[in-house]
Amino acid sequence: FVTINNSLFQEKKVFQIYPINIKKTQIQDDLKIIYVSRVTIETNLEEKNIWKKYKTQLIEDFSLIDNKKFFEKIFPDNNNELKKFNLYKKLKLLLRFEIIKNIKARFDKKLNLIGDDWSSFSFNSLPSIYNIKKIKKIYKGNICLDLGSTLGSISLYSRSNQIIESGGLIIQSFQSDSRKIWGNIHDKILFNNLSDLISLIEKLLNNKVYCSILLQEISKNFSDSKKFIEKSLDKIFI
Repeated sequence: FVTINNSLFQEKKVFQIYPINIKKTQIQDDLKIIYVSRVTIETNLEEKNIWKKYKTQLIEDFSLIDNKKFFEKIFPDNNNELKKFNLYKKLKLLLRFEIIKNIKARFDKKLNLIGDDWSSFSFNSLPSIYNIKKIKKIYKGNICLDLGSTLGSISLYSRSNQIIESGGLIIQSFQSDSRKIWGNIHDKILFNNLSDLISLIEKLLNNKVYCSILLQEISKNFSDSKKFIEKSLDKIFI
């Protein structure tokens, strides 16, 4: 069983995890954009050339990297699974860096960036925080940017669940199961390109009442999480 779905490399059943014990909270008066992640953009020559060639397309459609046909066009050597997986992760990291660079340029001090690697690229950032209570306090009532896992494409995994349980207002890049997980609110919190992400952030920063309503809708969306977890456990015990 796996907890991250990756349509490019596996067809195994995913043990789906869900957020539970979601904290009821209020939107912060000094609303911030929170992004917590480490990043590395060191590349070999092949990775650098592939990124250069497809960078514009990937920025215009984040989900392309999880499109099997598109990825096979980028990397036709299907026999080397490890090399393919490493390229997949590297392209996700390069795209993540490009997104954050643009968000920082656009929103500057509204972005709170947390992770050890960012300072080496001249970003104003805090070092990685491993205390769960401190992380949850930072997420609480703020706009929390989630660019997905570098291992695959799934809406609910450790980081996104932590944001939701902390009472953070999650906004997330489109994932393979987004419509199923987010239901009627998917069009309110999801984005699939840089332009849509910037527009979404601007909308949220300028309307705290709307943010509060959306935070309640996110919590309501997972009111049956325990029941869904039981169904996931059935995959193991049946």
